[in-house]
Amino acid sequence: MGRWTGLLAGVVLSVGCAEGGGPDPGGTGRMDGGGFVPRDGAPDTSISTRPDTGTVRVDAGAGCPDTCMLAHASSSCVADRCVIDACDPGFDDCDGEDANGCETALDSPDHCGACETSCVRPHAAGACMGGTCGLGACDPGFGDCDGDATNGCETSLDSAAHCGACDRACSGGAMCVGGSCGMSSCPEGTSNCDADETTGCEVDHSASVDTCASAENLGSAAGDTACGFLCPAASFRTMATRQGRAGAWFRASATECSSCPADIYHCYRLEVPAGVDYDLLAYGECGSLLGSLPAGPGETEEFCLSRTDDFSGGDDSFDYWLEVRHRSGASCIEWRLTVESTDCSC
Repeated sequence: MGRWTGLLAGVVLSVGCAEGGGPDPGGTGRMDGGGFVPRDGAPDTSISTRPDTGTVRVDAGAGCPDTCMLAHASSSCVADRCVIDACDPGFDDCDGEDANGCETALDSPDHCGACETSCVRPHAAGACMGGTCGLGACDPGFGDCDGDATNGCETSLDSAAHCGACDRACSGGAMCVGGSCGMSSCPEGTSNCDADETTGCEVDHSASVDTCASAENLGSAAGDTACGFLCPAASFRTMATRQGRAGAWFRASATECSSCPADIYHCYRLEVPAGVDYDLLAYGECGSLLGSLPAGPGETEEFCLSRTDDFSGGDDSFDYWLEVRHRSGASCIEWRLTVESTDCSC
């Protein structure tokens, strides 16, 4: 904006002037040489108009006001202009312009404690607390897993080691998808049966429950195929049932209870889910295999162990061990083992 001083020539007034250029009817001034001169004889230098700029200020002079008052600063007049002496605490002159004072508050993430100190951190919102940078909220999908605010939220929470949260690992071969552990597939011979994808494929079908030496004891029961008065044929009954999804060991005793000349039997049935192959093996002593009757995947296995009655009055009872062994396949449906004895009374 230009500065105008002195008489503003060329202003044509069409209101209040007497026709012919003489004194105006109101007596407020006179026309003299084309310029308007107020009645007191001094030129009007406060407001004027011009076609290209509109209303402008006519500054009669330069210099400082009586008191320099710059924003958030103590100031003084130097060479006819107000300059910053010192900024108020918590503010600074970050744009280098004296005219707007100390315009910047030093408590923002962009200017934290000093003009050039930025609290912007990778994958995180910046935070400034008391002039010191801190760490704001992490961006979705990231976490501050190392506890170091200077490198921001450095860890992606879409990995098997940090799935949805720092140090929340997916186990059992589970994959992390979108911050949640999930299974694309399980390794051969394993299954995810607890519906908790954070535990992965937690069932290992080939693992054995106990061992031959620590097998679960199913107890003892009669095995006579004939008993009672006149030795009628005995009926088979269920002695025990067990279920599982992995290999297992059991032990039991077939007891001779009757004096009838009858052989001693215990019989077994192993039902397995479709697509899975489990075998049932029988041992006469711990680790001494008697045999098995293998079947294919999903097929039921049935057989008996027996001992001939020698009719000499001796005790023909016998102990035995059973092993459920996984061969192949996987399923969350359990196998079912049924052990049958006879209904003779001991």
